[in-house]
Amino acid sequence: MTVAVLESRGAVLSGTTAPAPPSVLGVAEQILERGWLQHGWYQREPAPLRRRLLSGSPRPDEVRSACLVAAIAVAAHRGTFFVDVERDALPWMDQVWRVLHDGDPPHRLRPRERIRDLVAWNDEPGRTRREVIAAVRAAATEPLRRATLTTQTAQET
Repeated sequence: MTVAVLESRGAVLSGTTAPAPPSVLGVAEQILERGWLQHGWYQREPAPLRRRLLSGSPRPDEVRSACLVAAIAVAAHRGTFFVDVERDALPWMDQVWRVLHDGDPPHRLRPRERIRDLVAWNDEPGRTRREVIAAVRAAATEPLRRATLTTQTAQET
């Protein structure tokens, strides 16, 4: 993304390239790097009760640790007050779901069933943070991998 720096008369002084904001799965990975948990949703950084009650859902930087699903949900809504996990995070959860199910389309299950499936995978005994982060990383590269395969197939025909 290119951002131009303008002076008050509208002349361009210089052009700089601003880094793209991290993707939803990139933010989820950052949360999981800080801390991962099983059999729970997330743990917040300590904050005064009043702030926690009035602030709505936590921002990604306020989460100390999270399960796979919560990390994606928090990353997707980024601290907005009204949260709908299916609306805000399901596309990214479906990317992870596809990675874990060898590319099968997630439409064979209803959204809540897919979310429960991810929660069950996260909470399996013996599951590790490394495995969860690897699934998120693989999901983050999945659209690029699929686009590359599609382009290669089109060039071969």
